[in-house]
Amino acid sequence: ETLTANDEGKYTIPAAKITGTALTVKVEKTEKSALTVDVSKYIELNGKNMWLVKAAGTVSEGKVLAYDGSAMFWSEKYHAYSFLVVSENTEEQMKTEAAGKIAEADAEKTELAYDFDVNLSSKVDINDAQLTYDMYNAKYEDFDTVSMHKFLDADVTGDGKLTVEDATAVVNSFIK
Repeated sequence: ETLTANDEGKYTIPAAKITGTALTVKVEKTEKSALTVDVSKYIELNGKNMWLVKAAGTVSEGKVLAYDGSAMFWSEKYHAYSFLVVSENTEEQMKTEAAGKIAEADAEKTELAYDFDVNLSSKVDINDAQLTYDMYNAKYEDFDTVSMHKFLDADVTGDGKLTVEDATAVVNSFIK
């Protein structure tokens, strides 16, 4: 039987296993690799920035990385978990903040598709290009109207920032 640690990292052997006979406990400890955290400007907004936070490293089986308790998105293009943060902080301040807010969590792994379906309608059309262009032009400055998932999926060029080239790539994907 495999035991799982509680919130404090402690293990409890069930009373039913303590029968008076010898009890063998095998402990296997694996060293966790350090996470690599990178922060870069994703979009410049009106007086603020939307920062792309990327985190890579070994994650325990069945876990995902989370930023301040919210599950991050897996990006095959970045080979890392990704998350967006709107802030007036500098890049250095964001790097420090991000390093302290990323941890493993129990959640479903959500992978970004980068399939040009930016609005997640299951159909690629001019609406995807328009949404990408509007995001690039700071029409949306938070995730109330447009989800973080859509913002992240809009980086179809995979360069780690949202630009007019992403909107152009969306258009080119359906006019061929």
